[in-house]
Amino acid sequence: PNLDELKPQVASCKSVIDEFLEALDFGIVDVDTVYPQFIAKLKSSGADEIIAEVQKQIDEWQKVK
Repeated sequence: PNLDELKPQVASCKSVIDEFLEALDFGIVDVDTVYPQFIAKLKSSGADEIIAEVQKQIDEWQKVK
């Protein structure tokens, strides 16, 4: 996908992932508490915008396929 227009959101989401991933992967934190925080931070960083743009590009690709 082309996410050039969403570079700030992509960078912000990458930072959130970097912040939480290791702790969640290795079970260092209480997942029931931290996972909702992780998702909330992703959403506030623009994850929904990224998902919508990727879905739009997939839909456009399917129309011409």
